[in-house]
Amino acid sequence: MKHIEFWYWQLHDPVSGAPARSTCRLTEADALRRDPHASRVPESCEVRVLLRHPDDYLPSFALRSLSSSRGAGHNSTAS
Repeated sequence: MKHIEFWYWQLHDPVSGAPARSTCRLTEADALRRDPHASRVPESCEVRVLLRHPDDYLPSFALRSLSSSRGAGHNSTAS
């Protein structure tokens, strides 16, 4: 598993140059891509865990139910 930090950022509006807080949390790379002078809003960090495999997002009972329904569908078309 991989832990990623997401923060609210103080960014500068590209048109007006006025400082504004980001409307959502961003990674450091995303924030600095938008504004090279961006700064983190203190105490706004949220650590998210990224799972390695997409199947990790589904509970195991859902995976069992998917595989059993696929098997049933496959058998019914073969007959």
